[in-house]
Amino acid sequence: MSAANAGARLEKIKKATWFERDDLVSEGGWATMPDEKEPSGVVTNMCAAELAEREAPAPVKAAPAALSAPTAK
Repeated sequence: MSAANAGARLEKIKKATWFERDDLVSEGGWATMPDEKEPSGVVTNMCAAELAEREAPAPVKAAPAALSAPTAK
């Protein structure tokens, strides 16, 4: 949800059919456990269902210039 394109990816999942959602989650690598090479079908289904119910995150705003790192003199 913190990725720059999280909102667009979430909308794609929400518009997909339930079996397309599983593929999108698997392709995104979100259902592959650290000790595994292939995505887990159970995790894929649960993740897809949860994501389909989520709201898109607010767009990330750029930091104001005053908060930027100071320049060297």
